[in-house]
Amino acid sequence: MVVPAGKAMRKYVLGGLSVVIALPIVAIASLEAWDVWRRYRFETDSPLAAGAYVSSYAISSENFRRRIRDAFPVGTPEPVVIDELLRQGFAKGFGHLHAGPAMILDRPGVVCTEFWEVFWTANALLKIQSIDGDLSTQCL
Repeated sequence: MVVPAGKAMRKYVLGGLSVVIALPIVAIASLEAWDVWRRYRFETDSPLAAGAYVSSYAISSENFRRRIRDAFPVGTPEPVVIDELLRQGFAKGFGHLHAGPAMILDRPGVVCTEFWEVFWTANALLKIQSIDGDLSTQCL
């Protein structure tokens, strides 16, 4: 049986096109998997964030919150909190979802960026009244 040239050509073009489409998707997925493994294996430079990262963002966020509250109990001077977070690589800023002062540690990945955020309130004597943390991601 002879296949018409048009059908054979279409078959090769569609096959080649599917490879061209699939390769970048597989490459990006592989790079993101490598990035997740690297973060899990080597963790982060911040002792507050180190060890908090597990396979679930909800659990990681709760671990991070607990570490923040343990490291900076209510009554800690605000400058002590800021200095320690700066030392660990956090940057000053305002929270993504929280009003007031915050410090953010971002860890860019291939597709997603993680944001480790610490936010607090302080009284007129610059003593921490409440403090909390959150882990969030933003993806392409």
